[in-house]
Amino acid sequence: MKVNNSTMLPILLCAALTGCQTLDTQPGGRIVSNSQELSKLERAIEKYKHYEHRKAFATVIGKNGAWSYGYNKNNTTRERAVRDALRRCEIGRKKQNIKKKCTIYMEGNRVLRDL
Repeated sequence: MKVNNSTMLPILLCAALTGCQTLDTQPGGRIVSNSQELSKLERAIEKYKHYEHRKAFATVIGKNGAWSYGYNKNNTTRERAVRDALRRCEIGRKKQNIKKKCTIYMEGNRVLRDL
């Protein structure tokens, strides 16, 4: 199968810049990655867990498999950390054309919802 470079460029840019990927959703809402892209999100979450103060992590995963996240750490207040994490996530969400809004996944070290 011959792959046209002009076809691959947007796909590679999407994956490199914003975390675009293909996902399958299994019964019960568990997400299984068809590529290694989800591990980027998982690594970001693990990195976030090591930060200490006034932090928040926001995520969104679209129906098309694209995803975005944003986090903030060591802010002056937890509320500002939440606001900034959502703002950062929304930037990627808009680039990926994901219809769902970003929501807070973790506030401090507390997980608030499933991915």
